[in-house]
Amino acid sequence: MVFGSANINYVLPENIEQHILDGYKLIDVREDDEWNAGHHSGAKHIPMSTIPENLNTFEESEKYIIICRSGHRSGKVSGYLNNQGFDTFNLAGGMKELSLTSENVIDSSGNKGTILKNQFVIICIGNALVDSLQTIEEDVIEKLSLNKARMTLVDKERSNFLLENMPKPTYAAGGSAANTAYWISQLGGQVGFIGKVSDDILGNQFKESLTNSGLKDLTVYETEDKQTGLCAIFITPDGERTMNTYLGAGEYLSVEDLNNKDIEEAEILYMEGYLWDRPSSKEAFLHASKVNKTSNGKNALTLSDVFCVEAHRESFLDLIKENIDYVFCNEDELNALTLQDTTEKSFKFFEENFPKLEQLICTLGSKGAIVIKDNKEYFFEATEANVIDKTGAGDFFAAGYLYGLQKNLTIDESANFANKSAAHVISEIGVRPEKDFS
Repeated sequence: MVFGSANINYVLPENIEQHILDGYKLIDVREDDEWNAGHHSGAKHIPMSTIPENLNTFEESEKYIIICRSGHRSGKVSGYLNNQGFDTFNLAGGMKELSLTSENVIDSSGNKGTILKNQFVIICIGNALVDSLQTIEEDVIEKLSLNKARMTLVDKERSNFLLENMPKPTYAAGGSAANTAYWISQLGGQVGFIGKVSDDILGNQFKESLTNSGLKDLTVYETEDKQTGLCAIFITPDGERTMNTYLGAGEYLSVEDLNNKDIEEAEILYMEGYLWDRPSSKEAFLHASKVNKTSNGKNALTLSDVFCVEAHRESFLDLIKENIDYVFCNEDELNALTLQDTTEKSFKFFEENFPKLEQLICTLGSKGAIVIKDNKEYFFEATEANVIDKTGAGDFFAAGYLYGLQKNLTIDESANFANKSAAHVISEIGVRPEKDFS
């Protein structure tokens, strides 16, 4: 289930006790550990992920106040419930603000409660792009001289030419790490995104989409006259996506654009390999990874694409050996990195050369995925899907797995979330699915 944030009404924390006297019911949608540490004595606990299966708990004749820690998760739940026909209100500021005004915050033992401050946060850093998607017939690949099923960097002139050859494109905020951040937020995770856009129509649309998704927007504006990055994506009948990326403002991310405090909050910093192409963004990438490590966070790297691996193989190997805890990739990217001719040999390469790596998470397309942890391989079959558009499959897979790590799930449970997430996004056009997720 994907929660929406439309049609939301708010109530203020200082008015909560009066609302209770007026008959409003409190629903706390936080996780178990948050609830146990401190909650309003009059609230009922229904974790966000279980709301769809507990719709029979709600009555159309009642009024509900939805509560989380800060108001983000509860806002999404409130919007969802309102769209289901229920009368709900989001508590502005969440338990953080309510605990300052109410004397009725208790823990699971009935004693004075506290609000957990250190939430497991994932920060994703990558190119901020707007996707332009167009379905085509196979022959268009040759006509436009496209590199099928790959990501190709293009200049502004080529980008504009390709856009002119898209008769009816659809637009959506995109970029690999941004897609991952988006889906983590929709699953109910705590996540932020770092990237760079221009102060233009596309850039402002991108930032607005982040805010509407409920994640923490850490993007910055490019001060020079650079267009916001755009990716022209052509989708053939077999569901393959051919991406042509003009990085625009996104490739100018620099160390000066980073807020160390934001990075220090991250338990996991998820970094997009595409950022490695420009010296300034590479420097920002390395700086962020070091700041995160210094504050005892974990670093995750996605290899992004075969061309990216081939261009930066040696520096990627050094980075993984020195500073990476989780590597996300597909088998083509993995073999390109290790220069092995089979995936099994590549797994052996990783086991022998990266003893500090906590997990290698490798997708195998329709065959499924393999996770390697402590030199042990865990294989998971892919979730069955009606393939319409493979755009974002790897991004959503990573999101599902990272969400599992955030919630302290097992490898099996995390991989299940990952496979289901990938199957979900490829079953329709684009990377902002409209169908329900289950």
